[in-house]
Amino acid sequence: MARPKKAPQSLTPLELKIMQVLWSEGPCNVQSVHAKLESGHAFTTVQTVLNVLHQKGRVRRKLQGRAYEYRPVESKDS
Repeated sequence: MARPKKAPQSLTPLELKIMQVLWSEGPCNVQSVHAKLESGHAFTTVQTVLNVLHQKGRVRRKLQGRAYEYRPVESKDS
């Protein structure tokens, strides 16, 4: 018997802000996202949230030099 599909996990407010940065700016590394947020969150918090979004399947990442570049899997309209 096939497993039922998991419902998409909803985004937290910070995850949504980070996704909005990625949708508007395109592929970004953690440093770029952190700079665009202007919310006072620590660099490591932004890094952790991007890792969570990657685990949820909401963003893809590609190693560019020594840092990952993150890009959204779905468009903003999806």
